[in-house]
Amino acid sequence: MLLKRVFSLLVIAVSAVTSTAVARSDCVPGSEICASSTSTARRSLPIERAECEPGSELCGTLSTAVKRELSSVRPLAKRMTNAERLARGLPLNKPQARASRTRRSSPSDLPPTQHTGVIEVRRADNNNLLGYIGKDLISGAQSIYTESIADALQVSFELPFGATSGTPQIKNMNSNPDWPLLGLVQGRDNTDSNVNAGSFQYLYMGGVANPGTQPGDRPTSIDNSYSTVTGKPRTVETSVWTVDTITGSMTLTWVNESDGKPFNLQTWTQSIAVYAGGDQGAFGSRYPSPLTTVTYTFVPQ
Repeated sequence: MLLKRVFSLLVIAVSAVTSTAVARSDCVPGSEICASSTSTARRSLPIERAECEPGSELCGTLSTAVKRELSSVRPLAKRMTNAERLARGLPLNKPQARASRTRRSSPSDLPPTQHTGVIEVRRADNNNLLGYIGKDLISGAQSIYTESIADALQVSFELPFGATSGTPQIKNMNSNPDWPLLGLVQGRDNTDSNVNAGSFQYLYMGGVANPGTQPGDRPTSIDNSYSTVTGKPRTVETSVWTVDTITGSMTLTWVNESDGKPFNLQTWTQSIAVYAGGDQGAFGSRYPSPLTTVTYTFVPQ
């Protein structure tokens, strides 16, 4: 009797263990829940927090059916297109950052700025307006000033984009087209192409043919209005102007033949003719006639 009772208890224990055990042969590799689990095991199992993804609708404790669904979808999520993800009720793929290839323009890439206007002639002592550099030349040879703006020389020049000052070539817009540039011409009585303090030597303002001269160039023999009219060969320079478009100030320099260095010029008028040189006093002593020291101002139009 005792043996039968012990045997009965062993049978009951084995049956209980068998009914609650999970058959390893029924487990799907990688699945947390196997096919032969009990109803208690099937109700719910905790999920590791590492399996929760930001934006997931279910996180923490998932049912066996949902977990099985997610286990089949998750490995494909990164390979699916946005359209496929939307069809499955999943969020869109995260956008990928791409380096911008938009090329920014530098000032050197932009076109130069063109300025047009007239040149005022003013007294240096009181800044009173005398007139404007004229479009007509004395006997077609040298520049004058005129009181009428209707007779003023229209000029243009270019500066790099964004620049407010520079040493541009000044172009003639309404005078003799044979002389498209406004430059300085060696004086008739000069013995060389130098101007200095203590020397009477001087420069005319007049028309010059293209291409003119570049900043830093020494005086050069180029066709010009004075030489054409008089038949007397004279040297010229055209990159002689320094212009400030904010103040309108226009000053003149001349690169001397002797040392190749720019010399800041004095400017004056005698009657209506305009001159530049190294020493207005020395010029006046040589050519005794009233002189007026002047300045030049660019006025845009």
